Amino acid sequence: FHIPELQRDNDDDDGRGEHYNSKQFEVIQNTGETIFVPATWKHEVINLLETISINHNWITAANVDLSWQCLLTEISSIETELQSWGHIPDLDFAARENMLRGCIGLDVTSF
Repeated sequence: FHIPELQRDNDDDDGRGEHYNSKQFEVIQNTGETIFVPATWKHEVINLLETISINHNWITAANVDLSWQCLLTEISSIETELQSWGHIPDLDFAARENMLRGCIGLDVTSF
């Protein structure tokens, strides 16, 4: 997990006078335990045994601005990556959507 800590200063990259530092830690979840991961917390899961995951990754009014910014950032990164590969047809949306799904797990075709 990366726990964000908001710090305000004038040397920021987001234009709002604030930036985030984070702390990182590792957790081993045992059988029968539940872990809540708040929205915007970056995390990686490595299953040590066969596991069932029940999660809800929702875009709501509370985080739609963050979700939109994330989407724009990832799409820009995907376009940069595709350009570095050479010619990928502009209308090959399936390739772009597959990459987006792989990068952030967002399936834009379901909208």
